[in-house]
Amino acid sequence: MGKLFIISAPSGAGKTSLVHAIMDRVSPRYPLKRLITYTSRAPRTNDINGIDYHFVSPSEFERKIAEGFFMEWSNVYGAYYGSPHSALDEIQKGISYIVILDRAGTRQVVEKTTLAVPIWVTPPTIEVLEQRLRNRNTETIGQIERRLWLAKQEIEEEECQLFYPHHVINNEFEKAVADLEALIVAEINAY
Repeated sequence: MGKLFIISAPSGAGKTSLVHAIMDRVSPRYPLKRLITYTSRAPRTNDINGIDYHFVSPSEFERKIAEGFFMEWSNVYGAYYGSPHSALDEIQKGISYIVILDRAGTRQVVEKTTLAVPIWVTPPTIEVLEQRLRNRNTETIGQIERRLWLAKQEIEEEECQLFYPHHVINNEFEKAVADLEALIVAEINAY
């Protein structure tokens, strides 16, 4: 059996960078793949279709929802995001996946499989998070303010109602990668 490693964090906490680093370190040694999710949002400047996301129109996304294509989906930041249900079949065959999901998506997946390993990544402070969002230069001031507002809610929710069994603080990137790698390798080797 494989496992589904779910990385969740507020926007700007570094989850995508952490996942790329984990793939470089872990996938050469273990059967770990990155699950490419679907979105209806417009690609950012550096986004590559099929690598960063599968970019689809809102109507195509809605058609896939109706067909039962997704194991989880949500509409946040004004766009749809979702993960293909087919990954659960692959996990049964011994392939592990790592995926970036929001809190709502994580809850949906945890209800569907006991092979999910939810991991919460948090920034050291809201101020650091704000600086990271501003340094990306990919959102307007209004979008940044909305993401910060949502981040504060998500962090508070996790502090008050612990849902994630594993937590990683992304203060120093290399330490966060090492902590995440150790956790994932231990989980893979647990079988």
